[in-house]
Amino acid sequence: MKKDWGLMITAIGILLLIPRPVMAGESGAVGPDGQPIRLKPGECWTSPWAGYAEVLDTGKLKSREDGTLEAVEPGETEILVRYTVRIENNDAEEPVNEEDEKSEPEVPEKEEVEEELHSIGRPYEVQDSSCPVLTMKNLEDLSSNACAVAPEVAIEDDHLDTGFLRIHLQGKRQGTLTPVFARKEGERQMTLSFAPITEDDEYTLRLEAKDLFGNCTEKTWMFTVNQNGTRFYYNGEGEKVTYSKEFVPRIQWENPDEIQVVSCTVNGKEVRCTIKEGEIYVDREALETGKNRIILVVRDGAGNLTKMEPWEFMIEEEEEEPDSGIEVQEPLEQESQKAFPWEGVFLISGSSLMLAEHRKKIRRS
Repeated sequence: MKKDWGLMITAIGILLLIPRPVMAGESGAVGPDGQPIRLKPGECWTSPWAGYAEVLDTGKLKSREDGTLEAVEPGETEILVRYTVRIENNDAEEPVNEEDEKSEPEVPEKEEVEEELHSIGRPYEVQDSSCPVLTMKNLEDLSSNACAVAPEVAIEDDHLDTGFLRIHLQGKRQGTLTPVFARKEGERQMTLSFAPITEDDEYTLRLEAKDLFGNCTEKTWMFTVNQNGTRFYYNGEGEKVTYSKEFVPRIQWENPDEIQVVSCTVNGKEVRCTIKEGEIYVDREALETGKNRIILVVRDGAGNLTKMEPWEFMIEEEEEEPDSGIEVQEPLEQESQKAFPWEGVFLISGSSLMLAEHRKKIRRS
Protein backbone atom coordinates (compact mmCIF):
# COMPACT_ATOMS: atom_id res chain seq x y z
CA MET A 1 0.00 0.00 0.00
CA LYS A 2 1.48 3.27 -1.19
CA LYS A 3 1.01 6.20 1.21
CA ASP A 4 2.45 9.68 1.54
CA TRP A 5 3.98 9.54 5.08
CA GLY A 6 4.36 13.29 5.23
CA LEU A 7 0.62 13.76 4.77
CA MET A 8 -0.11 11.20 7.50
CA ILE A 9 2.19 12.97 9.98
CA THR A 10 0.47 16.29 9.19
CA ALA A 11 -2.97 14.72 9.81
CA ILE A 12 -1.85 13.34 13.20
CA GLY A 13 -0.55 16.77 14.18
CA ILE A 14 -3.86 18.41 13.33
CA LEU A 15 -5.70 15.83 15.42
CA LEU A 16 -3.51 16.64 18.42
CA LEU A 17 -4.14 20.38 18.04
CA ILE A 18 -7.96 20.09 17.91
CA PRO A 19 -9.44 20.67 21.40
CA ARG A 20 -11.43 18.06 23.23
CA PRO A 21 -14.94 17.76 21.68
CA VAL A 22 -18.08 18.81 23.54
CA MET A 23 -19.82 15.84 25.17
CA ALA A 24 -23.54 15.45 25.87
CA GLY A 25 -24.47 15.38 29.54
CA GLU A 26 -27.66 15.29 31.58
CA SER A 27 -27.77 19.08 31.83
CA GLY A 28 -27.18 19.61 28.09
CA ALA A 29 -24.04 20.77 26.26
CA VAL A 30 -21.09 21.39 28.60
CA GLY A 31 -17.83 23.23 28.24
CA PRO A 32 -14.34 21.85 28.78
CA ASP A 33 -14.68 22.43 32.55
CA GLY A 34 -17.87 20.37 32.75
CA GLN A 35 -20.19 23.39 33.22
CA PRO A 36 -22.73 24.68 30.62
CA ILE A 37 -21.61 27.58 28.46
CA ARG A 38 -23.78 30.50 29.55
CA LEU A 39 -24.85 33.18 27.06
CA LYS A 40 -27.52 35.88 26.91
CA PRO A 41 -29.71 36.53 23.83
CA GLY A 42 -27.63 38.48 21.32
CA GLU A 43 -24.26 37.48 22.74
CA CYS A 44 -21.78 35.62 20.54
CA TRP A 45 -19.31 32.90 21.43
CA THR A 46 -16.26 31.91 19.41
CA SER A 47 -16.21 28.14 19.48
CA PRO A 48 -12.85 26.35 19.05
CA TRP A 49 -14.74 24.06 16.66
CA ALA A 50 -16.06 26.91 14.48
CA GLY A 51 -17.08 25.49 11.15
CA TYR A 52 -17.00 21.89 12.40
CA ALA A 53 -19.85 21.89 14.95
CA GLU A 54 -23.52 21.11 14.40
CA VAL A 55 -26.14 22.98 16.48
CA LEU A 56 -29.09 20.76 17.36
CA ASP A 57 -31.60 23.58 17.97
CA THR A 58 -30.92 26.51 15.61
CA GLY A 59 -33.89 28.36 17.10
CA LYS A 60 -31.88 28.97 20.28
CA LEU A 61 -28.33 29.11 18.90
CA LYS A 62 -27.32 29.92 15.33
CA SER A 63 -24.05 30.00 13.39
CA ARG A 64 -22.91 33.31 11.89
CA GLU A 65 -20.87 33.87 8.74
CA ASP A 66 -17.75 34.75 10.76
CA GLY A 67 -17.83 31.30 12.44
CA THR A 68 -19.14 32.47 15.82
CA LEU A 69 -22.29 31.16 17.52
CA GLU A 70 -25.00 33.70 18.48
CA ALA A 71 -27.59 33.11 21.22
CA VAL A 72 -31.12 33.70 19.92
CA GLU A 73 -33.56 33.00 22.75
CA PRO A 74 -33.43 31.58 26.34
CA GLY A 75 -33.23 27.82 26.59
CA GLU A 76 -30.70 25.07 26.23
CA THR A 77 -29.28 23.21 23.25
CA GLU A 78 -26.27 21.12 22.31
CA ILE A 79 -23.50 21.33 19.75
CA LEU A 80 -21.92 18.20 18.32
CA VAL A 81 -18.53 17.71 16.73
CA ARG A 82 -18.09 14.59 14.62
CA TYR A 83 -14.77 12.82 13.97
CA THR A 84 -13.91 10.08 11.52
CA VAL A 85 -11.22 7.69 12.73
CA ARG A 86 -9.41 5.51 10.20
CA ILE A 87 -7.48 2.46 11.42
CA GLU A 88 -4.54 1.65 9.11
CA ASN A 89 -3.14 -1.85 8.64
CA ASN A 90 0.55 -1.71 9.71
CA ASP A 91 1.32 -5.44 9.51
CA ALA A 92 3.22 -5.13 6.22
CA GLU A 93 5.32 -2.04 5.58
CA GLU A 94 6.40 -1.27 2.07
CA PRO A 95 10.09 -0.53 1.43
CA VAL A 96 10.99 3.07 0.93
CA ASN A 97 12.24 3.86 -2.53
CA GLU A 98 15.03 6.49 -2.57
CA GLU A 99 13.90 7.77 -5.97
CA ASP A 100 10.40 8.42 -4.57
CA GLU A 101 11.91 10.44 -1.70
CA LYS A 102 13.92 12.62 -4.10
CA SER A 103 10.96 13.25 -6.41
CA GLU A 104 8.78 16.31 -5.90
CA PRO A 105 5.55 15.73 -3.96
CA GLU A 106 2.48 15.36 -6.11
CA VAL A 107 -0.32 17.92 -5.80
CA PRO A 108 -3.38 16.06 -4.55
CA GLU A 109 -6.65 16.29 -6.49
CA LYS A 110 -9.67 18.12 -5.09
CA GLU A 111 -11.48 14.86 -4.32
CA GLU A 112 -8.46 13.54 -2.40
CA VAL A 113 -8.22 16.73 -0.33
CA GLU A 114 -11.88 16.54 0.63
CA GLU A 115 -11.50 12.88 1.57
CA GLU A 116 -8.43 13.66 3.71
CA LEU A 117 -10.15 16.55 5.46
CA HIS A 118 -13.05 14.28 6.17
CA SER A 119 -10.71 11.67 7.66
CA ILE A 120 -9.17 14.12 10.16
CA GLY A 121 -12.45 15.28 11.63
CA ARG A 122 -13.87 18.00 9.35
CA PRO A 123 -17.56 17.42 8.54
CA TYR A 124 -18.06 16.49 4.89
CA GLU A 125 -20.93 18.67 3.65
CA VAL A 126 -22.74 17.62 0.49
CA GLN A 127 -24.34 20.45 -1.47
CA ASP A 128 -27.38 19.10 -3.36
CA SER A 129 -29.84 21.56 -4.87
CA SER A 130 -31.20 19.25 -7.57
CA CYS A 131 -34.78 17.98 -7.34
CA PRO A 132 -36.01 14.40 -7.89
CA VAL A 133 -36.88 13.51 -11.49
CA LEU A 134 -40.32 11.92 -12.10
CA THR A 135 -40.86 10.04 -15.37
CA MET A 136 -43.99 8.29 -16.68
CA LYS A 137 -42.60 5.25 -18.47
CA ASN A 138 -45.61 3.84 -20.34
CA LEU A 139 -48.26 6.56 -20.65
CA GLU A 140 -48.32 9.94 -22.35
CA ASP A 141 -49.79 13.05 -20.77
CA LEU A 142 -53.19 14.11 -22.22
CA SER A 143 -53.52 10.74 -23.97
CA SER A 144 -56.75 8.96 -24.95
CA ASN A 145 -56.70 5.21 -24.47
CA ALA A 146 -59.15 2.69 -25.92
CA CYS A 147 -58.04 0.07 -23.37
CA ALA A 148 -57.22 -0.24 -19.66
CA VAL A 149 -53.97 1.42 -18.53
CA ALA A 150 -51.45 0.56 -15.78
CA PRO A 151 -49.25 3.64 -15.16
CA GLU A 152 -45.59 3.09 -14.20
CA VAL A 153 -43.61 6.00 -12.73
CA ALA A 154 -39.85 6.15 -12.07
CA ILE A 155 -38.48 8.51 -9.38
CA GLU A 156 -34.72 9.25 -9.52
CA ASP A 157 -32.42 11.21 -7.18
CA ASP A 158 -28.95 10.75 -5.65
CA HIS A 159 -30.35 11.25 -2.13
CA LEU A 160 -33.98 10.22 -2.53
CA ASP A 161 -36.17 10.27 0.57
CA THR A 162 -37.93 6.92 0.16
CA GLY A 163 -40.06 7.57 3.23
CA PHE A 164 -41.84 10.54 1.63
CA LEU A 165 -44.35 10.01 -1.18
CA ARG A 166 -47.68 11.69 -2.00
CA ILE A 167 -50.05 10.24 -4.60
CA HIS A 168 -53.43 11.63 -5.70
CA LEU A 169 -55.68 9.85 -8.23
CA GLN A 170 -59.01 11.34 -9.30
CA GLY A 171 -61.66 10.55 -11.92
CA LYS A 172 -63.95 13.26 -13.30
CA ARG A 173 -67.03 11.07 -12.88
CA GLN A 174 -65.90 8.88 -9.95
CA GLY A 175 -64.19 11.51 -7.79
CA THR A 176 -61.15 10.80 -5.56
CA LEU A 177 -59.87 7.22 -5.85
CA THR A 178 -57.54 5.09 -3.71
CA PRO A 179 -54.42 4.29 -5.79
CA VAL A 180 -53.22 0.68 -5.74
CA PHE A 181 -49.55 0.23 -6.63
CA ALA A 182 -46.38 -1.73 -5.94
CA ARG A 183 -43.05 -0.03 -5.24
CA LYS A 184 -39.57 -1.25 -6.11
CA GLU A 185 -36.51 0.50 -4.69
CA GLY A 186 -33.09 0.44 -6.33
CA GLU A 187 -29.90 2.47 -6.26
CA ARG A 188 -30.89 6.16 -6.55
CA GLN A 189 -34.28 5.14 -7.97
CA MET A 190 -37.76 4.02 -6.96
CA THR A 191 -40.37 2.61 -9.37
CA LEU A 192 -44.14 2.69 -8.78
CA SER A 193 -46.27 0.20 -10.74
CA PHE A 194 -50.01 0.96 -10.52
CA ALA A 195 -52.79 -1.60 -10.84
CA PRO A 196 -54.75 -1.48 -14.15
CA ILE A 197 -57.34 1.31 -14.43
CA THR A 198 -60.33 -0.11 -16.33
CA GLU A 199 -63.29 2.23 -15.74
CA ASP A 200 -64.11 4.67 -18.57
CA ASP A 201 -63.41 8.17 -17.24
CA GLU A 202 -61.12 11.21 -17.37
CA TYR A 203 -58.27 10.74 -14.86
CA THR A 204 -55.75 12.99 -13.10
CA LEU A 205 -52.67 11.42 -11.45
CA ARG A 206 -50.55 13.72 -9.25
CA LEU A 207 -47.25 12.63 -7.66
CA GLU A 208 -44.93 14.42 -5.21
CA ALA A 209 -41.46 13.25 -4.09
CA LYS A 210 -38.49 14.85 -2.31
CA ASP A 211 -34.88 14.12 -1.36
CA LEU A 212 -33.11 14.16 2.00
CA PHE A 213 -32.20 17.85 1.54
CA GLY A 214 -35.84 18.93 1.15
CA ASN A 215 -35.77 19.46 -2.63
CA CYS A 216 -39.27 18.60 -3.84
CA THR A 217 -40.82 17.76 -7.21
CA GLU A 218 -44.54 17.59 -8.06
CA LYS A 219 -45.85 16.36 -11.41
CA THR A 220 -49.34 15.78 -12.86
CA TRP A 221 -50.53 13.59 -15.72
CA MET A 222 -54.00 13.64 -17.31
CA PHE A 223 -55.39 10.82 -19.45
CA THR A 224 -58.62 9.02 -20.37
CA VAL A 225 -59.71 5.41 -20.43
CA ASN A 226 -62.30 4.97 -23.20
CA GLN A 227 -63.18 1.37 -24.00
CA ASN A 228 -66.92 1.68 -24.68
CA GLY A 229 -67.06 4.65 -27.03
CA THR A 230 -70.03 7.06 -27.12
CA ARG A 231 -73.45 6.73 -25.53
CA PHE A 232 -76.33 8.78 -27.01
CA TYR A 233 -79.43 10.28 -25.40
CA TYR A 234 -82.46 11.81 -27.12
CA ASN A 235 -86.15 12.57 -26.49
CA GLY A 236 -88.46 9.57 -26.49
CA GLU A 237 -85.63 7.07 -26.59
CA GLY A 238 -87.04 3.72 -27.64
CA GLU A 239 -90.47 5.17 -28.41
CA LYS A 240 -92.23 6.52 -31.47
CA VAL A 241 -93.27 10.04 -30.55
CA THR A 242 -95.16 12.55 -32.66
CA TYR A 243 -93.88 16.11 -32.95
CA SER A 244 -95.00 19.25 -34.75
CA LYS A 245 -93.25 20.60 -37.85
CA GLU A 246 -91.45 23.15 -35.66
CA PHE A 247 -89.59 20.35 -33.84
CA VAL A 248 -85.75 20.48 -33.95
CA PRO A 249 -84.06 17.12 -33.18
CA ARG A 250 -81.37 17.40 -30.48
CA ILE A 251 -79.05 14.57 -29.44
CA GLN A 252 -76.86 14.47 -26.30
CA TRP A 253 -73.91 12.14 -25.72
CA GLU A 254 -71.51 10.86 -23.05
CA ASN A 255 -67.82 10.21 -23.79
CA PRO A 256 -64.56 10.86 -21.86
CA ASP A 257 -63.00 12.30 -25.04
CA GLU A 258 -63.98 14.84 -27.67
CA ILE A 259 -66.12 13.50 -30.53
CA GLN A 260 -66.41 14.26 -34.24
CA VAL A 261 -69.54 13.61 -36.33
CA VAL A 262 -68.73 11.25 -39.18
CA SER A 263 -72.25 10.82 -40.60
CA CYS A 264 -75.77 12.11 -39.94
CA THR A 265 -78.69 10.78 -42.00
CA VAL A 266 -82.42 11.49 -41.96
CA ASN A 267 -84.52 8.93 -43.79
CA GLY A 268 -81.37 7.61 -45.48
CA LYS A 269 -80.20 11.02 -46.74
CA GLU A 270 -77.04 12.72 -45.49
CA VAL A 271 -77.99 16.00 -43.80
CA ARG A 272 -76.27 18.86 -42.04
CA CYS A 273 -75.90 18.95 -38.24
CA THR A 274 -74.16 21.24 -35.74
CA ILE A 275 -72.66 20.73 -32.27
CA LYS A 276 -73.55 23.43 -29.77
CA GLU A 277 -73.35 23.49 -25.95
CA GLY A 278 -73.05 19.73 -25.56
CA GLU A 279 -75.84 18.84 -28.01
CA ILE A 280 -76.03 17.82 -31.67
CA TYR A 281 -78.70 19.72 -33.62
CA VAL A 282 -80.13 18.07 -36.75
CA ASP A 283 -81.37 20.29 -39.60
CA ARG A 284 -85.13 20.76 -39.19
CA GLU A 285 -85.65 21.33 -42.91
CA ALA A 286 -84.59 17.71 -43.55
CA LEU A 287 -87.62 16.31 -41.68
CA GLU A 288 -90.62 15.02 -43.59
CA THR A 289 -94.28 14.78 -42.70
CA GLY A 290 -94.99 11.38 -41.20
CA LYS A 291 -92.29 8.93 -40.13
CA ASN A 292 -88.65 10.03 -39.77
CA ARG A 293 -85.53 8.00 -38.96
CA ILE A 294 -82.22 9.56 -37.75
CA ILE A 295 -78.90 7.68 -37.57
CA LEU A 296 -75.69 9.27 -36.22
CA VAL A 297 -72.08 7.99 -36.46
CA VAL A 298 -69.27 9.63 -34.43
CA ARG A 299 -65.55 9.06 -33.77
CA ASP A 300 -63.89 9.94 -30.41
CA GLY A 301 -60.33 10.88 -29.43
CA ALA A 302 -59.44 7.27 -28.58
CA GLY A 303 -60.37 6.17 -32.12
CA ASN A 304 -63.66 4.47 -31.23
CA LEU A 305 -66.27 4.62 -34.03
CA THR A 306 -69.80 4.50 -32.57
CA LYS A 307 -73.10 4.22 -34.46
CA MET A 308 -76.26 5.42 -32.73
CA GLU A 309 -79.30 3.19 -32.60
CA PRO A 310 -81.91 4.60 -35.07
CA TRP A 311 -84.15 7.29 -33.60
CA GLU A 312 -87.64 7.07 -35.09
CA PHE A 313 -90.45 9.58 -34.58
CA MET A 314 -93.41 11.13 -36.40
CA ILE A 315 -93.99 14.65 -37.70
CA GLU A 316 -97.69 15.53 -37.72
CA GLU A 317 -99.41 16.53 -40.97
CA GLU A 318 -100.67 20.07 -41.54
CA GLU A 319 -104.45 20.34 -41.21
CA GLU A 320 -106.40 22.19 -43.97
CA GLU A 321 -108.67 25.02 -42.85
CA PRO A 322 -112.37 23.94 -43.00
CA ASP A 323 -114.80 25.67 -45.49
CA SER A 324 -117.11 28.04 -43.56
CA GLY A 325 -119.86 28.10 -46.28
CA ILE A 326 -119.86 31.88 -46.61
CA GLU A 327 -120.07 33.14 -50.19
CA VAL A 328 -117.42 35.54 -51.24
CA GLN A 329 -118.94 38.61 -52.94
CA GLU A 330 -117.25 40.36 -55.79
CA PRO A 331 -115.84 43.74 -54.88
CA LEU A 332 -118.31 46.55 -55.48
CA GLU A 333 -117.76 49.02 -58.24
CA GLN A 334 -115.55 51.81 -57.14
CA GLU A 335 -117.25 55.02 -56.18
CA SER A 336 -115.29 56.95 -58.77
CA GLN A 337 -116.80 54.81 -61.48
CA LYS A 338 -120.26 55.48 -60.11
CA ALA A 339 -119.60 59.20 -60.08
CA PHE A 340 -118.43 59.20 -63.69
CA PRO A 341 -120.59 56.79 -65.73
CA TRP A 342 -119.69 56.20 -69.35
CA GLU A 343 -121.99 56.61 -72.28
CA GLY A 344 -121.23 55.59 -75.82
CA VAL A 345 -121.89 57.57 -79.08
CA PHE A 346 -121.45 55.99 -82.50
CA LEU A 347 -119.91 58.23 -85.13
CA ILE A 348 -119.58 57.60 -88.87
CA SER A 349 -116.35 58.75 -90.38
CA GLY A 350 -116.01 57.86 -94.01
CA SER A 351 -116.74 54.15 -94.31
CA SER A 352 -115.82 53.41 -90.66
CA LEU A 353 -118.08 53.14 -87.69
CA MET A 354 -116.41 54.57 -84.59
CA LEU A 355 -117.43 54.58 -80.98
CA ALA A 356 -116.83 57.81 -79.20
CA GLU A 357 -116.76 57.88 -75.44
CA HIS A 358 -117.16 60.82 -73.21
CA ARG A 359 -118.09 61.51 -69.66
CA LYS A 360 -120.97 63.46 -68.42
CA LYS A 361 -119.91 66.48 -66.57
CA ILE A 362 -121.39 66.68 -63.12
CA ARG A 363 -121.57 69.98 -61.50
CA ARG A 364 -120.93 70.10 -57.83
CA SER A 365 -123.08 72.40 -55.84
